[in-house]
Amino acid sequence: MNDPAYKSALEYARDNDSLASTERLPLRGEEPVEHGYLLFMPLYLKGSPRDTLQSRRKNLEGFVIGLFSITEIVQRALNSINLQEIDVHIYDETASGEKRILYQSHYDNARERPPDDEESSILKKMHASELIDVGGRSWRILFYPTQKYFVLHENRQARGFLILGLVFTSIMVTYLLVTIGKTTYVENLINKRTSELESEISNHKLTENALQESESNFRNIFNNAQVGLFRSRKNDGKIITANTRFVQIFNYDNQKEVIYSFSLPNGFVNKEEYNNMLNELVGAGETKNFEAQLYKKDGATVWTRLWARLYPDKDYIEGVIIDITEEKEMAKEYQLLQSQLLQSQKLESFGRLAGGIAHDFNNLLTGIIGYSELLLNELPKDQNAWKRVKTIEEIGRRAGDLTRQLLAFSRKQILDIRVMNLNSVVRNMSKLLSRVIGEDIVLTLKIDNATSNINADLSQMEQVLMNLVINARYAMPKGGKLTIETQDVMFDEDYLQSHKGSKVGAYVSLSISDTGEGMTQDVKERIFEPFFTTKELGKGTGLGLSTVFGIVKQHNGYIWVDSDIGEGTTFNVYFPATQNAVRLAPKRSQMKMERGDEVILVVDDESYIRDFVYDTLAPLGYEVHTASNSDEAFKIFGELNERLDIILADIVLKGINGQELAGQIKKRQPDVKVVFMTGYSGEVIDKHGVLKSGIELIMKPLTPGILASKIREVLVDEKDITRRKPPNDA
Repeated sequence: MNDPAYKSALEYARDNDSLASTERLPLRGEEPVEHGYLLFMPLYLKGSPRDTLQSRRKNLEGFVIGLFSITEIVQRALNSINLQEIDVHIYDETASGEKRILYQSHYDNARERPPDDEESSILKKMHASELIDVGGRSWRILFYPTQKYFVLHENRQARGFLILGLVFTSIMVTYLLVTIGKTTYVENLINKRTSELESEISNHKLTENALQESESNFRNIFNNAQVGLFRSRKNDGKIITANTRFVQIFNYDNQKEVIYSFSLPNGFVNKEEYNNMLNELVGAGETKNFEAQLYKKDGATVWTRLWARLYPDKDYIEGVIIDITEEKEMAKEYQLLQSQLLQSQKLESFGRLAGGIAHDFNNLLTGIIGYSELLLNELPKDQNAWKRVKTIEEIGRRAGDLTRQLLAFSRKQILDIRVMNLNSVVRNMSKLLSRVIGEDIVLTLKIDNATSNINADLSQMEQVLMNLVINARYAMPKGGKLTIETQDVMFDEDYLQSHKGSKVGAYVSLSISDTGEGMTQDVKERIFEPFFTTKELGKGTGLGLSTVFGIVKQHNGYIWVDSDIGEGTTFNVYFPATQNAVRLAPKRSQMKMERGDEVILVVDDESYIRDFVYDTLAPLGYEVHTASNSDEAFKIFGELNERLDIILADIVLKGINGQELAGQIKKRQPDVKVVFMTGYSGEVIDKHGVLKSGIELIMKPLTPGILASKIREVLVDEKDITRRKPPNDA
């Protein structure tokens, strides 16, 4: 239909809402050539407006095409007439050149010879001509009598006009019948086709509505999905389409902005990860649970998990993406908590180990230190033996300090808790600390005079301060600045988010900052482990910071470290604040080797402990009886016939423990005094109820002075007059 003749007829039919015909067309190629024309009837959607050229063009649905043979029309019209007497010519007035001739009968065989003058004159006068409209084109039909007509008919002119009139009438009637028939056929065809088109259009509309509804539902599901959905080109990773959640994940304003600005290669923080994902897609056709960090619009990053599939024939990627940033943070926090739990369990294991060995170790130290002191009292100071024994005693005391450090780390030592102010502790120790750190380190105190009080053991607070300062000194071998700061702080819910494990409340902060070398992450994770040290072999026990950790935890406090390589270190220690006022501590009794004559029952499962107590107290005038267990103790008590003044018993004994032994003896002799001794940690002591008010306790390792002083202190109580007074010193 690209032929100009066809196109012209089609446009005419469309724009004028009427039948339109083409120019003359050859209907078949063999001789004689038969000609005809095509009629086009425009087809519009039923009920649609077509009163204007624009509406007709808009609502056109198609054409019904009719084929008409010119020869067929003329032959039908002249079937009953001898065409040898009539010559018919049909011209297309709207055409030009050869295309004007539509039909020529040429039945006059004598036409080749020139007619005589009479015949020529008559022929020129005897013709009929009519102009008709056919499919929007003007046709002219001419009728001529042939020369044969003059031979057959005498009354040539009158008869000729009559025949021409009849022929013309026949042709016109036949043309009209054919045309009307064709038009009726076309109209019926149009109506049928219109009905079919209406049905098709109705079905099409239903299908289109269903598709639109389906597409709308899909679009709603697509945009309302709680995961990011996208399609991207494979070659450059540009986003073709994305849903609302995808836009939200990457913090864009709308989908158009994502399509315009976002691409997968540029979105990946690690470009190698994108290449790995693409290789996996090309190799396997899909990727699952692929985790990667991508950039948001503002340059921030988001952790994502991605599922994608490659469509090679369409050269695009479809995928699902979810934001797992919170999940990653939770996993990181979980790992941190897990690490803290493992660290806590490890430290707890060390604590149990420390508490477990404390009893035996302190028993051994009692023998070492105790007998060393006894020997020192017996030997002249100018002898080498005295010096050697003194060395043994000092080593034993250092070993005792080591045991106390282990117990401090395990948070199991017994504390003398009093109300105090950290400012006083810092000020009182400042001169000593200055001497400890040396002249090449500048010490600065930033003390807030309004700092609250705390409940603490004074010696333990001094040890915390001393250990942290010594740690800072080793971090600044070439000198630097050391700052000690105190202040009140409040832990609120926001603070707890960054300091897991702490509790809301008022605290007093003690901060020790240095300008030293700083620590790596690995070192920071291990600094509170006992025996962990970064110093050279033989230059550190690794118990300084672990002792601080234990003391802080036993005081219900918290300690955090902030450090980076080359940026120094800050230890922040927090103790719960109290509103109670500071009271002066009572003076401790002086440790004197006072004499006495009271009866003492010593119960301990270690023979060297019993021997040491006997060797210490017997020379002072006391009547000392020893037992290795409760059964022996009951037997001795029975033999004494209630002459017993004081029981000195270990807490943990085989069979009946020291607490139960003392209880049964006091039932029979209520006025007997009791002193418990132990080398175990505070936790074990508390388990046996020994820390209750009014119960006397002496901790191992024992020394002669401590032992004698404690026995005399209990026997000579200001609130209880003893039965016998000690004799004068001999």
